[in-house]
Amino acid sequence: MNSSSICLDANAVVHLVLRQETPQFARQWLEWSQAKRTFIAPSILYYEVGNALYQYYRNSIITHETLTAAQRAAMQLGIRLYADAGVHQRALDLCIEFALPAIYDAHYLAIAERFGAELWTADQRFQRKVATLPWVRLIER
Repeated sequence: MNSSSICLDANAVVHLVLRQETPQFARQWLEWSQAKRTFIAPSILYYEVGNALYQYYRNSIITHETLTAAQRAAMQLGIRLYADAGVHQRALDLCIEFALPAIYDAHYLAIAERFGAELWTADQRFQRKVATLPWVRLIER
């Protein structure tokens, strides 16, 4: 893919805001930011990020202060969100094509595909399911 856009899924964003990213991904994020790359995602992004952060809090993995700071940080990343009927239809098609367990991840695929962008995820199971798509990149742990 040769786009100026980078698609980030909720797992990637959670890694960023909780500072769980690997040194390689931290460097990559810095390079993208300095190059003024555009970050994109489907409109479900912040619902998923908020839920993931809340589950960390609910399971006593992070504090209330960390929860609220991470949520605020996620909202300040400047990610452009997209949603329209075409995205939802393509997500459904991709979900079926790759036999994904839920349609959420397919929305990230649909957005990345539409914009010719790499999709970065920290979800190894998801990345394996769509391994035939070379533009889906795994954040190694």
